[in-house]
Amino acid sequence: MKLSKKFEPWIFVFVMVFGMTAIVTALSILINLGFVQGFFSIWVKTWLTTFLLAFFPAYLMRAIAIKVVKKVIYN
Repeated sequence: MKLSKKFEPWIFVFVMVFGMTAIVTALSILINLGFVQGFFSIWVKTWLTTFLLAFFPAYLMRAIAIKVVKKVIYN
């Protein structure tokens, strides 16, 4: 499947936020609760909420990060 290049920022953020929130929520639950009964259902609920909350701020931060990096590297 090939998508238009105009979707690249959205796909990048989706993949990044998907992976980051999945890993961080799983580790956070493991550290705080351990591998308890119902871990998977607790994790899915927590992950979905976190993913939805993180997606748009991450998209905005992507643009800010690109500008900061360009200033640090090229100025």
